[in-house]
Amino acid sequence: MNFSVSDRSLMNSSDLQAFIEQSSDAFVAYDARLRCISLNAAGAEFLGLSLDGAIDRPIAEFSDRTILTTVEQVFATQMSVTVTHSRSDRSYETVYTPVRDAAGSVVKVCSWGRPIDRAVPVTADDRRLATFTAVLQQVIDHLPWLIFWKDRNLVYQGCNQAWAEVAGLSSPADAIGKVDADLPWTAAETEWYLEIDRRVMETGVAELHIEQTQHQANGQRNWRDCNKIPLRNAQGEIIGVLGTIEDITQRKEAELRLQERETQFRTLAQREKLINYLASQIRNSLDLETILQTTVDALRSLLQVDRCNFVWYCADTDPPSYDLVHESHAADLPSVIRRYPIDNPDNPFLQAMLNFRTVAIDNLATDALLDAQTRDRLIASGYISHLSCPVQTHSGRIGILTCAHTREQRSWQTEEVELLEATAIQLAIALDQATLYHQSHTAALQAQAQARQLAHALKELQRTQMQLIQTEKMSSLGQLVAGVAHEINNPVTFITGNLLHTHNYAHDLLGVLHLYQQHYPTPVEEIQQASEAIDLDFLMEDFPRLLDSMKVGAERIRQIVASLRNFSRFDEATKKPIDLHEGLDNTLMILQHRLKAKPDCPAIAVIKDYGDLPLVECWGGQINQVFMNILSNAIDALEDRVAQETQARFAKGESLSRWDQSPSPLIRIATDVLPTFDRVVIRISDNGTGIPPHAIRRLFDPFFTTKPVGTGTGLGLSISYQIVVDRHGGLLKCRSTPQQGAEFWIELPVHQR
Repeated sequence: MNFSVSDRSLMNSSDLQAFIEQSSDAFVAYDARLRCISLNAAGAEFLGLSLDGAIDRPIAEFSDRTILTTVEQVFATQMSVTVTHSRSDRSYETVYTPVRDAAGSVVKVCSWGRPIDRAVPVTADDRRLATFTAVLQQVIDHLPWLIFWKDRNLVYQGCNQAWAEVAGLSSPADAIGKVDADLPWTAAETEWYLEIDRRVMETGVAELHIEQTQHQANGQRNWRDCNKIPLRNAQGEIIGVLGTIEDITQRKEAELRLQERETQFRTLAQREKLINYLASQIRNSLDLETILQTTVDALRSLLQVDRCNFVWYCADTDPPSYDLVHESHAADLPSVIRRYPIDNPDNPFLQAMLNFRTVAIDNLATDALLDAQTRDRLIASGYISHLSCPVQTHSGRIGILTCAHTREQRSWQTEEVELLEATAIQLAIALDQATLYHQSHTAALQAQAQARQLAHALKELQRTQMQLIQTEKMSSLGQLVAGVAHEINNPVTFITGNLLHTHNYAHDLLGVLHLYQQHYPTPVEEIQQASEAIDLDFLMEDFPRLLDSMKVGAERIRQIVASLRNFSRFDEATKKPIDLHEGLDNTLMILQHRLKAKPDCPAIAVIKDYGDLPLVECWGGQINQVFMNILSNAIDALEDRVAQETQARFAKGESLSRWDQSPSPLIRIATDVLPTFDRVVIRISDNGTGIPPHAIRRLFDPFFTTKPVGTGTGLGLSISYQIVVDRHGGLLKCRSTPQQGAEFWIELPVHQR
């Protein structure tokens, strides 16, 4: 059934329940078991029963059988029915309305009857009111909160099913007319509830989110979040109080558990803080005596005890003894540092220490763990409470940390015992470190002498290693290049020598062919077909050009072979005057394939600014290796610059023409004679990515490289430095500006000493 706007305003009326109870119209509700579950006084009169006598009574027991038939019809058809019931003194026009749950099933039937003999007939609003009352009860029964309301005298006038169950009632109707004293609350709870209800009605101000505990009918005590709101009639007068309650037991229990955990965490954090502080104090020194004294001082301060001692157990003395070596005590207490003999090594206290168990004694006078001699000695020294924890070191020595109270008895707490045990662990680590430090310090003094002897040997070994690498590399390269050049040179010589004869033979054959064409212009058909098939005219024209091309290629191969032989100079075991320009040209020819344009890099221009150099006395193969290393690095830097510029343009979304980088990749080679005329300089520069300042200082170190892993060994420039500086007495240096390029300065003496 749908409600109009006026119906909804009726639903929001706070005095609806009071209106139903005080109405002279008969209101009765029936459940699916066909029993009466709720009614007002007029409804009881309609049924001819008392209020208490009608509740939970089967309809079949009523005198009017029409009621049973009508209720069954409404449950079956799920539609409202209007019936006129006749009584001896009056007649009732009664509306029976189905009430549905959230799933749409009919769970109740409510009837609203008005006497017909009245002057005022039953109206549609009356029928809607009856329906609304049932729906309203159904709604509040399905809300997740406990809901109740009281009148001005704090008498319960209604509630929902959830509240009724908490109060130990079978249905909301059972709450009507009851007061808090009738319910299973404690006396204190009852008085507090009434105090809040009176205050809300007196002030007219709602009190919200009142957290409280409540004794339930089932004996449990739960946490509640309660709201108390004043109820007003149409004239604004306060006529009662409405209460809504939310069960927050799970939340409060979670909060309590969280508080307990926070307390535990704070305790653990405080303990951890103390342990860390103590550990830092212990480990600040690697001196054994300082560590032990710092430990007892810190422990006495942290635990607030009268004494804290450290004792070594000495099993190798006769008899065994306790050697008290460090103590911290109050200013008014005497020192107890000395050795104490152990008359009974089998006493329980010592056995506990040897088995690494902590011993906490609250009262020495009544404890039986200590042997009589030790107990009497401690009591004579003023000890009352005693806490001991063994300390085990890797060296096998056993120490004992003790804390004592001399002024009053002290009950040792679990946290204090755990703190002492944690301190013992830290102390054992510190003692081991101190022992290792002492041993390592002694070993270091011995090793220093050996280190000084090895330093010179290592330096010589490194130099020898580099020389071996250089010699092996040059030897392998020279053998390879010389062998390849020799093997290529033989067939090239053969081809070049035969090309002249081939050219002459071809010229003679083509001359004879021309004579045949002049004297026999019209050959037989078979010759004509063969001439057309091979395109004789084109063959005669192209054949000489083909031979010329082969001659040029063979000459080029011969030049490359000569360059390889000159570059390797494998046959030159001693130094001799060398034309450095020839070495540079040979190196450039070998690197020609890297200077040409590639799909991902434009051609690299090479500018030669050669001066008038004399022949320089040197090992030519080694100097050529220097040129190769430096020029190869220059080409790598230029390729890196091109890749970076291309990637930057691509990231900016700029259009990429084929190669429009500015400036273009460039290598400049300049040679000159220094003013002293006894040295020459070769400068090789590029406009590549340059070298960072921090790398310049290590550029010639062995195995140092600025290239990605797998693309450089870090030996090229180191070997070049040894060749130029150590081998030839020259100078090799580099200057660079990042992103602008680099220049290598190679300086060589004209004559070797």
